[in-house]
Amino acid sequence: MNSRYLESTANQRMSKHEDSYRLVAQQPTSNVYSHPNGGKLILVKVNRTYTRKPPTYYLKRSIKGSKPEYISGLFPTANPTEFSGDIKDPNTGMKNMFKVCFHEGGDRLTIEGIDLEGGRA
Repeated sequence: MNSRYLESTANQRMSKHEDSYRLVAQQPTSNVYSHPNGGKLILVKVNRTYTRKPPTYYLKRSIKGSKPEYISGLFPTANPTEFSGDIKDPNTGMKNMFKVCFHEGGDRLTIEGIDLEGGRA
């Protein structure tokens, strides 16, 4: 199948939802980003060897009182400030693609295509 067609189809399935997060903490191996409603994401640099194309980052959601929840690996795209990830839909079993974009030199990130904050703004 044509890769351009697959990319187009994936982009059509991607919802228009977008959340914005601000960098609140930097550590040697990870960065923490915060949403205005208090939600937090942890971006962890991948530091292990893979036999196939590795993700550049792991994206995790910080959950108060428990261990951070893994969301997805983030893979580079042609745009150096943009990464792609996917989440398996629990109802259909299909992968939902989303995009993570870095802005302001990494001080802000946006996530397009999934709603990690449950529609809370």
